[in-house]
Amino acid sequence: MQTRPRRCSPLRSSAVGQPSELHGSSPATRRIRAAHLAIEGILVIAFAALTIAVHPIQYMLHQPYWGDEAWVAILARAPLHQYITISSSSPIGFELIVRWAPFGRDALRLVGLAFSGATVVTMYLGARSLRWPNATQRHLAGVIAATLAMFAPIALMRSDLKQYNGDAWFAVLILICAASAERTRTRTALVRFVCIGLIALPFSTTSAFVSIACGIALVIVELRTRATKPREFRNTVIAIAAIVTGIGLYFAAVLIPHNNPALQSYWTASYLRGNPFRIGGEIWRRLNALRDALAMPAWIFIALFAVGVCVLAKLGQRVLAVAVPLLWSEMVAAGIAQRYPFLDQRTSHFLLMASLFIIAIGVTGALVWIYERQRIVASLALAFALTGFLSNARPFLRNESIPLEDVRSQVDYLAPRWRPRDIVLVNYTARYAFGVYWPHANSTFSSDFTGQNPNGFLTKVTNIPNLVYAMGRHDRHTPPAVAQAIALWRRGPHSARIWLIRSHVQPWEKTAWDRAFRGLGVTEHLIAVGNEPLTYLTVP
Repeated sequence: MQTRPRRCSPLRSSAVGQPSELHGSSPATRRIRAAHLAIEGILVIAFAALTIAVHPIQYMLHQPYWGDEAWVAILARAPLHQYITISSSSPIGFELIVRWAPFGRDALRLVGLAFSGATVVTMYLGARSLRWPNATQRHLAGVIAATLAMFAPIALMRSDLKQYNGDAWFAVLILICAASAERTRTRTALVRFVCIGLIALPFSTTSAFVSIACGIALVIVELRTRATKPREFRNTVIAIAAIVTGIGLYFAAVLIPHNNPALQSYWTASYLRGNPFRIGGEIWRRLNALRDALAMPAWIFIALFAVGVCVLAKLGQRVLAVAVPLLWSEMVAAGIAQRYPFLDQRTSHFLLMASLFIIAIGVTGALVWIYERQRIVASLALAFALTGFLSNARPFLRNESIPLEDVRSQVDYLAPRWRPRDIVLVNYTARYAFGVYWPHANSTFSSDFTGQNPNGFLTKVTNIPNLVYAMGRHDRHTPPAVAQAIALWRRGPHSARIWLIRSHVQPWEKTAWDRAFRGLGVTEHLIAVGNEPLTYLTVP
């Protein structure tokens, strides 16, 4: 009886995960390798250029910094010896990048854009570096991963001067290094993983979660071979012990001593509470609320993520198949412990981008599986999926969603009209942008863990006389600030004026200012400049 040859799965790869046609040194092989490298270079350049094209560059360069961005911009000017004590709201390494970036004052958002482009390219290179059976599948995986990283609305909406794009890049990079350590099983790859994980810490605090998840995954995977390959298992355990020790030392020396209670309480609504059923329902609700930001419903996100995990296991990339689900478990645990906000779109950007990387693997594996059986169906499925994803992402292309706060226009109007005897009153949240935009400002910095300041530091411009800062945003803060400004005005010449610069004013804070004006007999006059008016005060 004649037997049919056994058909291998299209996703089952060889040990090295490289196509056979690229081995050897014959002229034909060298030509193939050169062609592949040329394609790689073209695609990398194309992805970097497209990342720039899908973001609103002119808008990013001209929109004034809003409150959270102003924290970052002014903190980059702080003395280096103060960074550890005043940077609880922004990683030290990220602030150093902003400080030394070769951009002007208004172009610092390009730092975030650079991280966006790096994430797209890294996801492409990372996806194609996995154990795909042939070059076609590797390139397909890379293109799909880069497409998700580039066009996902969560990425398109990250055009601001914050560290979240950096968090995503370091998360993907650490995942790829862990996958490489499993794939090559060399001491060099393990050392590289440990070094990248430790170097990432000052630049991205969330990288600690990713490194720990990858470390645990490496140990779990190596448990299978501890009897037959004890040396590899021992090296893995040593490497993981090193990275966990480094993370512990960094947290003990830098983060824990400067913990900011106000920042922790700021995220109270984003923590997880209740019994397991309530927590599970809340997780589903939050993930479903991100359907527009992910360009897919929650159930599709979960289904494709699960497929991605299965495909990774099939490819022999078990570390990634274990690490990212572990990362989700870590973040759920951190949310329950009220240590990190769970599934906030900004602070969980790294988690969602890492998940999109897994989804890209799942989509690729599913398309390959269908293609081996019905090529027309696979082509239609790819076209349908791509059309649906891009149509959902289209409204977010060149997204202009930075909050409309504008201290810059107030300063631009006031600075040329300011006289040395004038009094300038600045509300609590405008002080950071005021230090950024006032010409030739000399600023001092001090930590603030009083419980009312989420960013953990205050700044003052010292080379402007008669400058008054409101020390809060409530009724107990605004009258003393206005009274101090009036007292300075009464001691000066009658030609002196009182200016009030405000930003990020909530309705309850506006009420507090109005009460202070009425109580002290002050009249406010609004001057329309930019998105937020400048105020001129008169005293009877």
